[in-house]
Amino acid sequence: MADLSVSGVTTTAGSLRGPGVTLGFDEARRSTGVTYGVQVDGPSAEATGRLLRRADEVAKVPRALRAGVPVAQA
Repeated sequence: MADLSVSGVTTTAGSLRGPGVTLGFDEARRSTGVTYGVQVDGPSAEATGRLLRRADEVAKVPRALRAGVPVAQA
């Protein structure tokens, strides 16, 4: 778990496993990507937007996947 604070709004992040997370594959079993949903209860739509943008900037898994993930047999 990691805490993230943006302009006085604080939240705790959980796991990528669970409802709202989709790992897609095509017919050849190649990844078509990862989609996820978030649930936020915040003081305003503006504060929620700032929080989600900041979380997306610092989140390790989305950053690694967007950069490309090397796969090699050990």
